[in-house]
Formats: sequence, structure tokens, C-alpha cells
Amino acid sequence: MDSKLVLHRGSVRMTRAELAQLPAPPVLGPIHRPVPHIELVETIARRAASAGLRLTREEYGVQHGGALLFGTMDFENGGGLTLPGHGVAMGLRASNAQQFAITVVAGQRVFVCDNLVLSGDLIALRRKHTSGLNLRTEINAGLERYLEHVRILVDGIAALQGQAIADTEAKALVYDAFAAGAVPVRLFDDVHENYFKPTPEMTDCQPRTKYGLHNAFTRAIKALAPAPAFEATTELGRLFGLRASAN
Repeated sequence: MDSKLVLHRGSVRMTRAELAQLPAPPVLGPIHRPVPHIELVETIARRAASAGLRLTREEYGVQHGGALLFGTMDFENGGGLTLPGHGVAMGLRASNAQQFAITVVAGQRVFVCDNLVLSGDLIALRRKHTSGLNLRTEINAGLERYLEHVRILVDGIAALQGQAIADTEAKALVYDAFAAGAVPVRLFDDVHENYFKPTPEMTDCQPRTKYGLHNAFTRAIKALAPAPAFEATTELGRLFGLRASAN
């Protein structure tokens, strides 16, 4: 599932090169520290690259004449962290109009909307645009939290892949997930078919493991709209132990 950047009327989708062409944001008060959007994006990208993360996809959008930034950044990880067949992502928003703090969320996939919805598994960074803001220091600290989240995710997936389950246990886990409200009940038949009757191309659902069952759920969740899909994915990750214990 790719990260999602949803933009509405009044928002303008931009490339990183176009962000670099935006005029410098004005200072709005004695303690206001505006951060050019290109500076934020490139500081994140450089720090991520130094940690062995390879940027594979990026999307950005701006509002209010360029004062507000929304974006997603998808990575393949490295630096000693292996997650075959999976990616990790950041979602970000920032406002040089003092509407909200610089916020970065992390997850296997994230959801960002210009109506201010920002969804992920972990809040890696939240910092106001005030004097004393050292962007590099803040990004370094946020990335460390992000990498720790990735380690939890990697270890969790490896653990699920190693946990073989009988069909009776799988059925009990399916019941528990729906009973807990983690996934809409209307997806029950899809989850059941994905796991117990996978087609030949559904290789991710074929292992009789907890991870195979997890994949049966995530395949079904893709039918949902972006916001409920990410909410369901987050709740499912918590149930299967793929989420950090706290933000």
C-alpha cells in the first residue's frame, strides 16, 4: 500500500524542484522562525540517506500561497535494517503561517491530507516554528525515533513470519480482530477468502503463519478509503505487535 497524499481544491501539487522556487517565507514575529519548505524536505532526505534509507517516492503539496506544506516520503531501508518486500515512510506537514507545528509521522505507510489529517504509527517530530529551532538537531532526533520504530517493525514481522498457526488458531485471531473493531465487519468474507482460499498469485497470504494472516487482512483493507484504511492498518498492527508501544 503506497503512502497517500490527498489534496483538495486550493492546494497545489509540487515537485521538490518547484518547492525550491518558492519565495523565502516572511518572519511573522519576534520569536517566529520560518523554515523554507525545501530546507525541511532536503534536511530530512539528506539525514535519511546518511542512515541508509533510499528515497523511492515523494509527493508534496502546498496551500495558502505556499505557506503550508504537506508531503509523503517513501523509503527502502538499509543501514543494517532489512525488510524484504516492504517499505517505510514519513508523512510531514509544516506551516510558516503559524497554524501548526512542523510534524513528521512514521509508519510502514502513512496518510497525509491537506484538511490537516496526518496518520501514521509514530509521531517522530513535532516542533513549533520558534526562535532557537535547530532544524538539523530536530530532524536527527526525529529520525532516531523513526529508526527505532523501523527496528520494532522489522523485528515484529520476522517474529510473525516464524509463528506457524493451525487453522483453528487463525479463525480465533480473525474473530478477535473483528470483535475488537480493528477492521470493518463487511471485510470478513474477504479476509476469510484471502487466508483460507488464497489464489496462486497471493503468495503473501499462503504461509500458514501469523504473518500470512496479517497479509490476508491488509489485502482486504486496501478496499477501504484512505483514511479508514490507515486507521484499520494501525489497529491491526497493534493487535499483531507491529506497532511501537507509545508515540
